[in-house]
Amino acid sequence: MQQQFSWYVLFSGLFGAVFGGIIAATIGFWKFHRDEFSARCDELCKTLVEAGGVSAEYWSQTFEDNQQYRARILEAKLLGMQSLIDGLSAQVSEKFWAKDNVIFSNLLSEMSDGLTGGQFSEAGRQEDLVRIRKASQVAGELTAAIRVGHRHTMPFQGFMKV
Repeated sequence: MQQQFSWYVLFSGLFGAVFGGIIAATIGFWKFHRDEFSARCDELCKTLVEAGGVSAEYWSQTFEDNQQYRARILEAKLLGMQSLIDGLSAQVSEKFWAKDNVIFSNLLSEMSDGLTGGQFSEAGRQEDLVRIRKASQVAGELTAAIRVGHRHTMPFQGFMKV
C-alpha cells in the first residue's frame, strides 16, 4: 500500500508541474506579443510627431529653382516617413476594435493628405498655410486615438478606468 501512495504523489506533482509550465508559457507568450504591440504603437506615435514637424518645415517654405535640392531632401524624408506610417498603422490597426479603427483610418487619411497632398513635389510651389498646421494637428489627434485604441485592446480595460 505504501508504494501505491508514492505513485499518486509522484503523478500529482508531475501533473502540477506540467500544468504550471503550460500556464507560465501561455502568459509569457501573451506578454511577448503584448509588449511587441506596445512597441509598435510607441514607434508609430513617434514617427507621426516627427512627420508632422518635417511636414510643417516643408510646407512653410517656398521652393524656387535655386532651392530645389532642399525641397527634394524634405520630400524624400516625408515619403519615407509616410511609408513607415503606412506599414506600422497596418500592423496596429488589425488589433483595434472596429469603432477605434474607423476613427484611426479617418485620421490617417487626413495625415496622408497633410504630408503629401496638395502641390507636393511641384516645382515653384508657394507655401501652404493650411498644411503647415494640418499635419502637426492631425499627428496629435492620431497619437491620442492610438493610445485610446491601445488601451481598449487590454483585457479587463473597463476595470482600469482612472
